[in-house]
Amino acid sequence: MMQVRQYYPGAERKFRALMQLTQAYWQQAVEQAAESGELRPGIDVRLTAGLFHQIHFGLSFEQAFLNGLDLEHLYRQFRCLYGLIRA
Repeated sequence: MMQVRQYYPGAERKFRALMQLTQAYWQQAVEQAAESGELRPGIDVRLTAGLFHQIHFGLSFEQAFLNGLDLEHLYRQFRCLYGLIRA
């Protein structure tokens, strides 16, 4: 991604748009879960959405250099974070 950003015109703008869209989806999901009572009261929606976003992109980026994204590991990380915030 670093080289694509450097050599592909408009790549940075497209990456930024993708990140913003993904963060918006996470924020919407966390907001809905908080409003329904699924999550503990007082959860910081924006911060929590950011944590889910960072788990996904951080793990994807890290594992891109290894053998590819391990979906089971990603699932376990998501479930762990969810377990910490659920009501």
